[in-house]
Amino acid sequence: MPLVQFKLDMASKQTRGIFDMYVYEPGNGDELEEIQSLGYFSDSRFKTNPSWVGSIINVIADDTYALLKVLPDDATEVLYDTSMGGAGMPVAPGDQLYVAFDNKWEAAIRTASSNVFTWSTDTDTSNPGIGLIKVNNADYTLINEMYINSSTLNGRTIDQVAEEIRQDDILRFAQYGAGNTLTIKVASLPIYNGDWWTIPVVYLGSDGGFANGVDVTQDYFPTSKTSPVFIESLPLSETNADWDLNRQIKLNEDFTIGYTKAKVTFSFEPSSESNNRSVVVGIWMDDIMFETEFELDPKNSDNKPYITKVFYYDFGTVGLYNAKVYFGGRGGGNSSEVGLKNVRVIVESVE
Repeated sequence: MPLVQFKLDMASKQTRGIFDMYVYEPGNGDELEEIQSLGYFSDSRFKTNPSWVGSIINVIADDTYALLKVLPDDATEVLYDTSMGGAGMPVAPGDQLYVAFDNKWEAAIRTASSNVFTWSTDTDTSNPGIGLIKVNNADYTLINEMYINSSTLNGRTIDQVAEEIRQDDILRFAQYGAGNTLTIKVASLPIYNGDWWTIPVVYLGSDGGFANGVDVTQDYFPTSKTSPVFIESLPLSETNADWDLNRQIKLNEDFTIGYTKAKVTFSFEPSSESNNRSVVVGIWMDDIMFETEFELDPKNSDNKPYITKVFYYDFGTVGLYNAKVYFGGRGGGNSSEVGLKNVRVIVESVE
């Protein structure tokens, strides 16, 4: 049916010429497709407004909520449509390949993969068999492990790919000849079981499920290759231990990176009860001290600056690492305590 004139009105007249926004809520069963295809707004009473072309129309149709942009020929372009998959996602940058992750795009290199498997609906923790793949729950939203045979249906081996997979990488599976997909994030490093792999995973999304025996392709998006690592220990910890004799641990955490050259930002807030006792803090990577320790010279108990140090470090290889932060006192006797809080370690790729 045609445009219902009184149902189209300005959303606000306070835009001061920046842009005009309109709301169209017909309430008569109109759907977005017919609103667009029948050229409803070519008859709008607002056509004479100087800013009509390029304005935004909030359409509350029977089947969706959408934002339309008015084009010079009175046609409209859909900027946002809640009925479309990925609604609310920002436009992906165009300089490389990106993969959808939550409500944002992750930079990714898509592997050129022709790996083909046959899907199994068995959920036991076991070798799925040559050319087969399966997960540990029939409800995809509850899966936390995937089991893949080393040999694909088309005679390839996935061992090399599995060895490269890191935490936070993304795997996507699609059924041949159908729109069914499954997207998962790798939760931790894959486990090799001889001739099959266990991959700890987190469910991200799916479009339909896979029936037993259907063939699926596998794509691998190494998003962890550029993902930063955030580690923190924020509460105040105090000790009267001497740094040189019995330093205390404040933070101890494993992390995985997919790059070797990194910038490490280390920040913390030290404190001391005594004006003649210094606070010493150090960061270790895989039990090797990073550069040298930091020492806050004794001045007075009110001297509690927030310290940030930046290092550039070559880890040598990708994989699993461990970060530790120690602290302790130096000088002034062992009776007065020193403190450390708001400890953060950020590892970022510089490759």
